[in-house]
Amino acid sequence: MLFEKILGSVELSIDGTPTDDGIRYFGSLGDAAADHAPGVGCIAEDATTGSDIMFVFAPDADGTYLISTNRLDTNADTVVYLTSACVDGAPGECNDNDGPSLGSTIFLADAVAGLQYFFVVDSIEGSTGPFELVVEGIGGVAGEGEDCTDPTVHCAPGLLCQADGETSACVADAAP
Repeated sequence: MLFEKILGSVELSIDGTPTDDGIRYFGSLGDAAADHAPGVGCIAEDATTGSDIMFVFAPDADGTYLISTNRLDTNADTVVYLTSACVDGAPGECNDNDGPSLGSTIFLADAVAGLQYFFVVDSIEGSTGPFELVVEGIGGVAGEGEDCTDPTVHCAPGLLCQADGETSACVADAAP
C-alpha cells in the first residue's frame, strides 16, 4: 500500500512499519508547518489548530480503512481529517478526540484500490508532541445500536462496542 508524507509540494516516501492489517507511522508535530485547517464544526469553536502533516494513502484493495492517532504513543492533541486534494483541498470527514484520549480516528469507507486519498494529522492549541498513526483495513463501521460482534467491525467515533449476552452493539461512550 502506498503511504507517503507530503511536505509542501514535495512527496517523500515514509519509513512506515508494515503491520498485518496496514501500516504504522511514528511522527512529531514539533517541526511541522501549519499549512491546513479542518472544516467548520470539526473542532470546538474556541479551539485553534497548529502544526500539521498531510499524508496521501493509496490502498492495495477496495474496502474500509481506519485512520487513527488514538494510540498509546500519541502525546500530542491531534485532529485527523480527510481532504479532497494535497493543496488547499476542501476538508472532509473529521474527528477531534476519539473518546477520552488525545488521539483521533476517522474511517475511509468504500475506498478504491489504487486511488489516492489525502488526510491530515493536525495539532490542537499548539500541541507539538509525538504521535502514532495507524492505517488499517477493517471489515466495516457500525453506528449506534448496530452489531459489532465481528472483531473486524469498528464502532463509529464516540461509540463503544458493548457486549450483551451473545451479541454486541455500539453504544454512546459515556466518558467525559
